[in-house]
Amino acid sequence: ARRRPLLSNRRVFATKSCWGGKLDWRAIVRAAGGEPLKTMPRSDDALVLTCDADAQLRASARFALYEQDLLLDVIFKQRLDDVGKFEVPQKGSSGRSARRR
Repeated sequence: ARRRPLLSNRRVFATKSCWGGKLDWRAIVRAAGGEPLKTMPRSDDALVLTCDADAQLRASARFALYEQDLLLDVIFKQRLDDVGKFEVPQKGSSGRSARRR
């Protein structure tokens, strides 16, 4: 992780509902080389983390959303190769986006 930070060149956004506001996710993202976003991105160029409390957002999102647990899983395992298992199924889809990273 020191040679190439785990979230290098990744933009990350987490909704206010994630972790009940008790986890400083921005510090984790920065420590892993990523860029924490202050506002919801308008395109699919960022990892957007959500939780069950974000049901309305999940129903209306037009791009991939991921469970909040993705961030901690990535940090603990030191691998960012299986994000698909954290993707939130969206209405009218199989839960897998056509675009992969």
